[in-house]
Amino acid sequence: MQTSSQCFVKTKEYYECPQTVVKIINSFLKTLNTSIKSGLKLVCIESKDAIEVLACSNDAYNILGLLKCKHHNVFSAGIHIARISKDFKRITPLLGLLNVINTPEKCYIVVNEHAEKLFLYGRDVFEESILECSESLTECKIVVVLNKLREPIGWAKPQKLKHKIVVRNLLDLGWYLRCGV
Repeated sequence: MQTSSQCFVKTKEYYECPQTVVKIINSFLKTLNTSIKSGLKLVCIESKDAIEVLACSNDAYNILGLLKCKHHNVFSAGIHIARISKDFKRITPLLGLLNVINTPEKCYIVVNEHAEKLFLYGRDVFEESILECSESLTECKIVVVLNKLREPIGWAKPQKLKHKIVVRNLLDLGWYLRCGV
């Protein structure tokens, strides 16, 4: 009898993420001084111009493998956490990643309630709305935006403009409502 892991092969279907992809994800998470929560496996599927990375539980991973062995088409599996360019040079973190990582210790900001509302409508965050931030914020290429309860609400890019810091909204939880997904 085949085990579920024996059935994973690299096709246009879901497959266990290769070490190259896992290293890219872990390297990105290291910049935030965080990691993926335990009990999750990474699976990949290739799209037209990228490798889509999803996180799923060990049980879901095993079921995915069994379905694949029986030649069932799987529409979706796990939480979509990142997109990696096919040349492995660019990673785009997605909203799902916020749900599967431990609270970051670096490259984060905590915003007040007013800024949270604006951010969830796609607006940027200004320095006066930041309640707390990690050290050396401007050295971060991307930051996790947290609300007062330290719940992740999106991704942003810090920029220094003159003598102030502006955190540019890249992707926020309000996107789901605005885009109708």
